[in-house]
Amino acid sequence: MTNIFKTTAKIALTLSTLAFAGTAQAGFFDICKDIEIKLVNNLDEKVEVFDIDYYDPGTERWASEPFKNRVLSPGQSYTFERNLEGVKGTRSQIRAQYHKKDQQGKYVGDWRSWSKRKECKSGKTEYTVYIKN
Repeated sequence: MTNIFKTTAKIALTLSTLAFAGTAQAGFFDICKDIEIKLVNNLDEKVEVFDIDYYDPGTERWASEPFKNRVLSPGQSYTFERNLEGVKGTRSQIRAQYHKKDQQGKYVGDWRSWSKRKECKSGKTEYTVYIKN
């Protein structure tokens, strides 16, 4: 009887290991790589972009991407690449959050602009966020 329990335990352990590996592998392939994100300031004033997020339709949540604050003058654009996790093959969207200057010249407030939703395809997707009121 003891050998049957050992054999059953080994089979269960092997199956759970394979299931975990399959889940990890599936998550790895959901990465949408080399996505081009373009920010365009369509306002008549400078703005400071402080956060970039992308929408994950699978979790119905916004995920933040690392982004160093960047000041954009009127009409200026800035383009960069990112890998977006968990959204390959889904209709995702980019959101930029930014500050405007107050009368004392300090960047304050929290404004947001969004790109259009597009299917995320590695190396082929470009999202443009037009910063506007």
